[in-house]
Amino acid sequence: SIPAHAPQTIEDAMSAVRNLGQRYLWVDRFCIWQSENKHLQIQNMDQIYRNALTTIVAADADGAESGLRGVSCPRRAQFSLHTNAGILVSTFPHVSHPLLSSTWVTRGWTYQEALLSRSCLFFTENQVYFAC
Repeated sequence: SIPAHAPQTIEDAMSAVRNLGQRYLWVDRFCIWQSENKHLQIQNMDQIYRNALTTIVAADADGAESGLRGVSCPRRAQFSLHTNAGILVSTFPHVSHPLLSSTWVTRGWTYQEALLSRSCLFFTENQVYFAC
């Protein structure tokens, strides 16, 4: 059963899903029964990822209570400088940089998430990356 208070990352994912105009969110922690049938459900994860509209990835999260940057916790603002000639802005790194330096990329099941999902929303320290 779902507890009265879910971890911040899950609360933020629910907000993101609502903001995307969607109604459903699959959360392994709540949707995979923690029992002897767990391995049978895990064998179906390829179908879960393939049939999902998108997979939400908390790429810079330290844990379930970290939240998604830009939803409930602040994101670092993009630097900009206004001059007489115009506005200069800094660019954020390519998606590979924050992902390859994240804890997310070190976990075994994340390869399956990235490979089998139709699309992914990667929440990182600087911005959200969309990959399809």
